[in-house]
Amino acid sequence: MSSCSIRFKSRQNYSLRLFFLFLVLIGVSRFLYAGIDVWTQTGGPYGGNIRALAVDPVTPATIYAGTVGGLYKSTDGGSSWTAIQTGLTDLVIKAIVIDPTSTATVYVGTDKAGVFKSTDGGASWDPINAGLTGLTVNSLGIDPTNSSLVFVGMSDTNGMYRSINGGASWTAVSGIPSFPRIKSIVVNPANPSTIFLGSFSGLYKSIDSGLNWVQLDSSSDVVVALHSTIANKMYASRQFRLFESSDGGATWTQLSLSVISSGRISAILINPNTPSTMYVSFETAGVYKSTNSGVTWSAANTGTSNSLVKAMVMNPLSPDVIYSGTDIGGLFKTVDGAVNWTAKNSGMKSASMNLVVVNPLVASTIYSVSIGMGISTSTDNGNNWIVRNTGLTNLNVYALALNRQVPTTMYSASIQPSTGIFKSVDGGVTWNAANKGISNTDDFRAIVVDPITPGIVYAGTYFSQSIYKSLDSGANWVKLNTGLYRPSITSMVIDSSNTSVVYVGCFGCGVLKSTDAGVSWVEMTTGMTNKVVESIVIDPQDRSTLYVGTQANGIFKTTDGGANWVAVNNGLSDLQVRSIVFDPASANVLYAATVGGGVFLTRDGGQSWREMNDGLIHNNVKGLAIGGVDPTIIYAATFSGSVYSFSVFNAGSTGNNNNNNGNTNSSSSGGSGGGCALRNGNGSVDFTLLLLSLLSLTHLLRRKTKRVE
Repeated sequence: MSSCSIRFKSRQNYSLRLFFLFLVLIGVSRFLYAGIDVWTQTGGPYGGNIRALAVDPVTPATIYAGTVGGLYKSTDGGSSWTAIQTGLTDLVIKAIVIDPTSTATVYVGTDKAGVFKSTDGGASWDPINAGLTGLTVNSLGIDPTNSSLVFVGMSDTNGMYRSINGGASWTAVSGIPSFPRIKSIVVNPANPSTIFLGSFSGLYKSIDSGLNWVQLDSSSDVVVALHSTIANKMYASRQFRLFESSDGGATWTQLSLSVISSGRISAILINPNTPSTMYVSFETAGVYKSTNSGVTWSAANTGTSNSLVKAMVMNPLSPDVIYSGTDIGGLFKTVDGAVNWTAKNSGMKSASMNLVVVNPLVASTIYSVSIGMGISTSTDNGNNWIVRNTGLTNLNVYALALNRQVPTTMYSASIQPSTGIFKSVDGGVTWNAANKGISNTDDFRAIVVDPITPGIVYAGTYFSQSIYKSLDSGANWVKLNTGLYRPSITSMVIDSSNTSVVYVGCFGCGVLKSTDAGVSWVEMTTGMTNKVVESIVIDPQDRSTLYVGTQANGIFKTTDGGANWVAVNNGLSDLQVRSIVFDPASANVLYAATVGGGVFLTRDGGQSWREMNDGLIHNNVKGLAIGGVDPTIIYAATFSGSVYSFSVFNAGSTGNNNNNNGNTNSSSSGGSGGGCALRNGNGSVDFTLLLLSLLSLTHLLRRKTKRVE
């Protein structure tokens, strides 16, 4: 074989090597970028803050639910839900109406972005706001005989609009005053030119398809419903009172609904087959039912866990089937006329979670709590969640703390109406009250377990402004208020290197410090321009360094144990910071959860911050957590978006659990992963560095090829 042939094959082999190495690096870069550096919703917990419901009148197994965290659709009567949000720029859905003549056409009203329309059953959405001068929508209506005629009621100064072309353009109507806050638009199906409008400015009526309006009543907070068979008979609410009219709204008679004396009526339903059967939902008191046209009423809430009903709709073909949308607990369904209710939230990941905690010894086990939903647990990194509320008498859980040595022992604390502190010794499967010695059990917002001596537990209240301590794992409590002046406690942390040192964050008094295990307290706020502290953490590498998150002025830092504080907000601005967590494997790396701004990262001890919000649709973040066993996954508890996770490629992580002890508190745990050579300052893939690596590799292989030649 000739030498020329040998050189040719050598060059060919190196070219193939270069090609394959290039593919490998591209594959690595795609791996680093796809699924990592992007927040993704975990599998729950299920639930949502529902504001609007609509049932398909032709196929009533199809239901739409508008929450403060997105729009969902069910095609199986609520058994399962799917998010349908493509094209929506505002996920706070306040109103839904379905075109009765073409039910694939749906309109939704949002809190900040006006009206959206879908013609494919919610698969995609387009804004339709031409002519609207305001974008805060409260209600929608549609003419059942002329679906091009659509109505929108606003929540601000802009009153009501009508469209004659299916929402392509809108025109303001006359006769509606400023600040109407329109709650309901009801088109008379028997005579669609007659429309009723309930608002905070009273009850209005139009007899010309919404062109002109006259006021029938000046009472505030009106919800309207029409009798299904008797012409001119209708019902309307005035806050928590219910009225009946038999002359189309000219005169009214109050019905006896004396069982409720507060709250607002959110919906009125009448059984079309048996009109004497009526249902009324309250925003604070659940559902009530009457079987004698409103003469007497009884509560109808068996099976529900939440009484804050914001929306209620009826299956028009099977009126015993009713759906109730609650403020926190998601959707409930009855198939027997409100005798029994069942939660139907599978797939609805719009729950409002207050915090998330990772089991310090089992990285795949995480906990999250919610006001109104109680405690949820996942044992598979958030892929599946189960509710763990057995024994709890109050589901308004605000704080959760684990015994770090035996994490199956945990404590929960609730807010008003508070039932105090509960303890579980089986990983949250069952709970028992642990309140002996607690004189006032209202509104506990913080609880922390001593990381070295876990029989010692501290708990702080908000309204009763007290700090309690237990020396026997919650069996008994004593009050520790020496040196305190009306502290509203929001957070707590114990120095694991010296557990006699305890820090407390509070509303209005900044930071309190005890160096004698809570016997006495001293306010430590020098340099702190905002004393409304939401969260507090200790640097696991330097116990004299702490960070606090405030309600309106970002983060403050101390390097002398709280004696002096400085703002560290470069890149963060004056956001409300609800949670701060440390990277347990990398010094000076912290993550901050903010309300409205998502999650921020610093790699220099707070000198500079940058957003890390790719994929984080719900940017009101209330809690962060990261495990010491596996610091490559960060979890975020969000308002109206359930729990998110973020995977960090962390080549330098040691997984050392001990570094995290100083961050044991009621609202957060841990930090984030370390560094990768192909990542930039904010932890994302640095493609410039990747390209330079490719060029260097190419140059190296060319040199080798030349030497072979």
